[in-house]
Amino acid sequence: MKRITKILALVLVLALALTLAACGSKSSSSDSIVGTWKCELDFDKILAEMPKDASTDASMLDTMTKCFEGLSMAIILDLQADNTFTLCTDEKTMTEVSGTLAERLPDLLGDLVAAMVGMTREEYEAALAEQGMTMGDALAEFGDMFDPDSMLDSMTFPAKTGTYTYEGGKLTLTADDETVVYTIKLSGNELQITDVESGEDVLPEDLMPLVFTK
Repeated sequence: MKRITKILALVLVLALALTLAACGSKSSSSDSIVGTWKCELDFDKILAEMPKDASTDASMLDTMTKCFEGLSMAIILDLQADNTFTLCTDEKTMTEVSGTLAERLPDLLGDLVAAMVGMTREEYEAALAEQGMTMGDALAEFGDMFDPDSMLDSMTFPAKTGTYTYEGGKLTLTADDETVVYTIKLSGNELQITDVESGEDVLPEDLMPLVFTK
């Protein structure tokens, strides 16, 4: 049970690490960076690149992989001509993730819990029935841990707004009296965040470069 939580938590932490808090100073802005930029985060890739060691339970990791298979979330970075910005998770993609998780979780977790106690799914359900319980009752003991809506809330951060500057390959975002400076590569309709030069909240190296497109 604890290992399931640990694996899922790592997936969510990777996603939550994109809550970019920021602040900065004024300077010139290039028109080429103005626009609405979108970065797709592929859960298949995140899970595939997740560090593994001897303690990693293969069956639990397999369950999490199947749970998030084919899913992605998106980060929206809107940079306006007046040097204001908005950073948020894309509501549409997060709603799609939540809906898919709601469909997949009961069966996947049912199989996993049965395997954890050394039974087949049918044997486990029969054992639960003898105790007057259903698989739903057993999974309810997890609480909100695997509730799709709760998972959605965990992966979604409130929109951040503030001001930005862009100069010399550096993008500085300013909000809530905090600052973060990113090293970026800008080419046409593609913006890559390649490094965090300074700031309280830094992006995990495993996710870089983050590629945004218009």
